[in-house]
Parts: sequence; C-alpha cells; structure tokens
Amino acid sequence: MGPQCFGCQGYGHMKSECPTYLKSKGKAMAVTLSDGEVSDDESECDEDGNFIAFTTTVVVNESISAEENPSDGELSEDADLQEAYNKLCKVAAKDAMNVELGLKKIESLELDKKNLLVKLFDANELLNNVKTENMLLLDKVKSLKLDLSVARSASSKLDQLLGVQKSPSDKSGICFVESISVSAPHSTHFVPSSSTEPSVSEVVSETVKPPVSEVVKPIEVSPSRKIRVDL
Repeated sequence: MGPQCFGCQGYGHMKSECPTYLKSKGKAMAVTLSDGEVSDDESECDEDGNFIAFTTTVVVNESISAEENPSDGELSEDADLQEAYNKLCKVAAKDAMNVELGLKKIESLELDKKNLLVKLFDANELLNNVKTENMLLLDKVKSLKLDLSVARSASSKLDQLLGVQKSPSDKSGICFVESISVSAPHSTHFVPSSSTEPSVSEVVSETVKPPVSEVVKPIEVSPSRKIRVDL
C-alpha cells in the first residue's frame, strides 16, 4: 500500500506530494517525468529530496494532521465545553434573576421594617401616656381614701361627743332619721287657791295627758298662790 498521506488520508504518497494538500495551499504543481527523461543528477536530487521529505515529514506532518484533522476525542471535548458553557450561561442568567428578585424582596422588607418601627414608637408613646394617667388615677384614689378616712374619724368623734350629752335611751345620731310624730296639744290652767290643797293627781287630770316619754315631777303648792303648770 505504501506510505499514508496525512493530508488526504490516502496511501501511496506523502503529504508533501499530495495534490489535494498542495492545491489547498496554492502550491499545486503537476510534474510528470518519465524515467527516461530524468538525468542522473536530477535523480540523485530527487532521491535526496524524497529522503529528506521522508525523514522530516514524519513529525511535522503528524502535528499538522493533528491540528487540521482533530480526533473524535477532541471534537467530543469541544462539544462538552460548549455544552458546559451554555449551561453556565443559563445558570448565570437564572442567578441574576434571583439576585434581582432578592433585592426587591429586601427593599420590601426594609419598608415593612420602617412601618413596624413607626407603629412600635406610637405604641410605646401610648403606653407611656396610659402609665402616666394610671399613676394620676392612683394618686387620686389615695387622696380620696385619705379624705374618707378623715371624714370617718371626724364622724366617730362627733358621735362620741353627742353620746356624752344625750341619754342612753336616745338612739338618734348623725345618720339617724327620727320619725315624725305630732305631739299632743297642751294648755295652761290656773287653779284657784283654797284652804284645801288639791292633790297632784287632780291637777294633772284637768290637763291633757303629756306623752309617755315625759316625766312629771310633783309640784309643790303654796297657799294663796296661783299655780301654773306647763305641759
């Protein structure tokens, strides 16, 4: 089969002699020489050139063929890299969208925080006002209790003073309301003096009887005097 050309992947010639490769490089030359037309000097030069081409194109042609005709592994690697790049672009776009949404949410939360702080300030102010009002009410209650205690003490002392001046049978006091009663009418009678002294019972029988609560004391009657009895 002969040597393999790394330009067209054919056999029987080298890459430096490949018409396809030379045409692609703009250096295609069609040289056809018969064996009879070739001189000895030219044949020696051709042999040296072929030998040099053969010895120098082994490494160079391999690198060139590797660059121009990449293997399946390199193509697969490039495809994987492109796919990974596309995925990264999608992930980056998604992350950017999430960041934007997060910033908007943070802004909304900051606004809610400010509103809550304002409400908290108002609530604290209202609480302080209620506490102040409560303290004022407590002071007023204490003052009223003190006034009530003083009034009760004064009433008790007044009852004691009134109790000293009245009889034990009298139940009237500061809070006592006496029932209204109509006393019986009474009149004054003058009894003429006589030798015979009337008794106390006779004098009393001539007048209207006083209320039971009144105590009648005996009256001393002197001769030749008119007696006046007030009932």
